[in-house]
Amino acid sequence: MLIALFFACNVHAGSPTQPLQQAKGTEQKAKPDTRGTEQSPLVIKVNPSPINDEKAAEEKKERQEKSDSDWWLVKLTGTLAAIGLLQLFVFGLQARRLRQTIEEMKVATAATQKAANAAKDSADTALVANMPVLSPYVTNIGNIHPLQAIVFTGSDGIQTVEFDSHIFFTFDNYGRTPGIIREVRADLFLVDGSKLPAVTFDNLPLHDHEVIIPGDARNGTGGTSVIDYKKHFSLTPTEFNKLLSEASSEYRRIVLIGRVIYEDFFEMRHTRLFCVWLRLWKLADNQVGVFQGQHGGIDYNRIERQKIS
Repeated sequence: MLIALFFACNVHAGSPTQPLQQAKGTEQKAKPDTRGTEQSPLVIKVNPSPINDEKAAEEKKERQEKSDSDWWLVKLTGTLAAIGLLQLFVFGLQARRLRQTIEEMKVATAATQKAANAAKDSADTALVANMPVLSPYVTNIGNIHPLQAIVFTGSDGIQTVEFDSHIFFTFDNYGRTPGIIREVRADLFLVDGSKLPAVTFDNLPLHDHEVIIPGDARNGTGGTSVIDYKKHFSLTPTEFNKLLSEASSEYRRIVLIGRVIYEDFFEMRHTRLFCVWLRLWKLADNQVGVFQGQHGGIDYNRIERQKIS
């Protein structure tokens, strides 16, 4: 059997030409192979390994978790933005209300300040109304000058009229509370017409008269004592006649010019300047006319106040 098989193989190997020709003819008639072309691409199926499947599943899980995390982050950001807008709205309302409150406080403060100023002004007015207001009052004018001339003739032949002007004066109080006198300076002057002398008040004679003048004292009734003051005058007969005369606008008057410093119980010190015009003349039936009045303007009649330190 082996021999027959060997023989058959040799026979087949010894005549190769005819089969090749037949194969060539068959190849020419066969349809072209289009595999691997664009119309019929080759498809190679690759079976993934178990390790790649696990890695892909893990990556998919990570992507899902990241997607979920990003979604919650978006939601949280949106929520925070909404809260921020709400806070901005609330803060706007609060700022508006605060501004309104400030404006209301300004109005209330202005009203309170106005009321306080009104109360202060009212209190100041009440205080001033109750402060002592001292004014000089001459209690006896009858001896400011003689009513007839007593002429003296000197060794040189010059005639003069000599006399002492003698007055008593105190202070009235037109306020409601007492005034405590600390200093009085005053002097008598003989003036021509309405022309007043220039006076330095610090240089006027000082009078010892530290008394308390009660409130609402009038016409010299409040003083527990009076100031007794004399001053000597020497006039020519012509000057003396002018003093007595009412016919001329140049008649002379005697004036009391001075300053009184007094304190009150409100811790205030008052400085009062005064100028009192005095006049004495003879009437019919041996009657005597007297006059006193305060004149001279602000330079001679004013009151200044200051807090006692």
